[in-house]
Amino acid sequence: MTTHCDFFGATHQGQKRSVNQDRILVRQAQASDVALLAVADGMGGEAAGDRAAELVVGAIANALGEGLKPKHYFDQLDAMVEAAHAAVREAVEAQPELTTMGTTLTMACCDWPRLFVVHVGDSRCYRLHNGELTRLTNDHTVAQRFVDEGVMSEDEAENSPMAHQLWNVITSSRDIRPERVEIQLTAGDAILLCSDGLTKHVSDDAITATIAAAKSAKDACRELISQANSDGGTDNISVIVGRFTNS
Repeated sequence: MTTHCDFFGATHQGQKRSVNQDRILVRQAQASDVALLAVADGMGGEAAGDRAAELVVGAIANALGEGLKPKHYFDQLDAMVEAAHAAVREAVEAQPELTTMGTTLTMACCDWPRLFVVHVGDSRCYRLHNGELTRLTNDHTVAQRFVDEGVMSEDEAENSPMAHQLWNVITSSRDIRPERVEIQLTAGDAILLCSDGLTKHVSDDAITATIAAAKSAKDACRELISQANSDGGTDNISVIVGRFTNS
């Protein structure tokens, strides 16, 4: 029995923002189930945030070249993160007025049935397995760090100003500490990469139901973005879905 891998990504500026500072990347090798997926959520002012996310995704695309080698995926993903970080640093050196810009980066390499994730910031990667949605990445916010240390509850963190303060993010002025996750997928699973413009408005239950009911990754992406916009669309919304079905 063959497992079919279906990937699709979409991004939308939302209802309140004048520009879209998110960028996504979906690359699948021809005649292969190997795919590279990435979501970058820029910040630091309209022009700066847009530029940071563009630089990072562009650097990853350039580093990808003709594709990923079938071994040592984390080494290759780490090299892409380093290239992305260097691109932002070099842009700020050339234009110091961009010093406030930065971006999150959540990137996944899928080589069925293995999934490798490298993550910086508060965009997210999820796995849907047997009807249960599990977040694979941690939010690199000050509030989440306090939750992890037992200083703050989840409810307190959700409503705290520190929920939007990132301690780990791609900028020109700080070192980054990418988080790594590796899992084994099974047929019937789905994965989701997204910016926080989705999760601000669409609950885990709604995400689960939408992906489960969708006939394709494309349909799932479009419906999730529609739900976020219907709930207010206060931020840019980026969604990448991967579905794995037996055929």
